[in-house]
Amino acid sequence: MINPIQFDPGLWRGPAPQTMQDLAELERIGISTVINLERRPTLVTEIPIRTLWFPLGQIFPPLRFRVAAAINAMLGARFSDRQVYVCCRHGKDRTGFLVATYRVVFRGWMKGQARAEMARHQGASWLAFWRAFVR
Repeated sequence: MINPIQFDPGLWRGPAPQTMQDLAELERIGISTVINLERRPTLVTEIPIRTLWFPLGQIFPPLRFRVAAAINAMLGARFSDRQVYVCCRHGKDRTGFLVATYRVVFRGWMKGQARAEMARHQGASWLAFWRAFVR
């Protein structure tokens, strides 16, 4: 079972839904848009949750245009008053990277704060990418 974590009003994070129970949990808390950072869909469903894919690879640093597109979609859905869930396979590295970037760029967090939060959520393997990405 997934355990969504709210990181800003209307914005949630966690692992990619793998079962119908996971999707039912997202629907229960009001999620209407999923920003999935995986390369391929993880689950096809009849539940009316809009899923957008912005694949960020696991080995190479993310492409800036993909990160910008994912954050833009996240904000667009949020401004449309939708509850948004950001995920990758485990909800740690790629998800943490996107959340940290959002926090610095749109919330005015210091880089150290965002980096510490990323590490707390076990996204440490992407810290090197993030340091190079957010200047």
